[in-house]
Amino acid sequence: MATMSTGSFPQDLRPGIRMWFGAAYKEYATMYDKLLDVKIPDDRAYEEDVMMSALGLAQIKTQGAQVQYDSGIQLYSTQYPHIQYGLGFVITQEMMDDGIALKHAQAFTENLKMNMLRTREIIAANVYNNAFSSSFLMSGGDGVCLGSSAHPTAGANFSNVPTTAAQFSEAAVEQMVIDVMNYTDNRDQRIQVRPDKLIVGLNLQFQVERILKSILRAGTADNDINAVRNMGILPGGVVVDPFLTSTTNWHVRTDQPGLNYFNRKDITLSDDNEFDTENAKFKGLMRLSVGWSDPRAYYGVNA
Repeated sequence: MATMSTGSFPQDLRPGIRMWFGAAYKEYATMYDKLLDVKIPDDRAYEEDVMMSALGLAQIKTQGAQVQYDSGIQLYSTQYPHIQYGLGFVITQEMMDDGIALKHAQAFTENLKMNMLRTREIIAANVYNNAFSSSFLMSGGDGVCLGSSAHPTAGANFSNVPTTAAQFSEAAVEQMVIDVMNYTDNRDQRIQVRPDKLIVGLNLQFQVERILKSILRAGTADNDINAVRNMGILPGGVVVDPFLTSTTNWHVRTDQPGLNYFNRKDITLSDDNEFDTENAKFKGLMRLSVGWSDPRAYYGVNA
């Protein structure tokens, strides 16, 4: 067990130390709850979402004939096992007695809290960071990664990625809108899906601002209107997430549910003293699960 003692911070014993820095920093607005739908699960070890097949279209009923009947079946069942995450630190009793700046472990308690929050953001962002990875699949899901052209359906495969991946541009955004509005259900019937929110990393934020917010078309001498802005295509706005690792990939949340964050146990901080050593122990715990159930909640470009 890693233990902080007076030897870990020898200057802490010297008078005149005004402050310690480097452990805690300012925290900003949360991102995880913008990337995923946050839900409070039941008191059990995992959550499970079950995909069922839709009914077909209505058929013509001729006079005197019976109504045509259809049936649905269970398809796949996506599981969200709740995983516990924890972090802690230990400070010797001597350090607590003799220290100045770290006497009450305030700095590292703030750091512990910040790192729990940061871990939560990274876990949520990794749903997007790994959206195109074949090694990042949902337990019991449809067998492919989140962003794929091969989500299985009753007929042809369903795709939530473009035919040709393109870097973020006005033309790429317009193609995204067309692709999303052409989404079909698991019986290959057209459904009314709309793009809602654009999610990008830090490197794309300025280009996104120019393309989406310009009154006229960006980067051209034409006097055409900016159709994406004018039509209010992305009512949920733009999320710039510093925890997204790709500098070129971009993602869209649609207005359909299916991207989930189950908050099984909220972040808790606690402390105690070890009986034999009188060392002060501090820890943080949280339990959660993330992932997706319906890929129609997402559109992604692996650029």
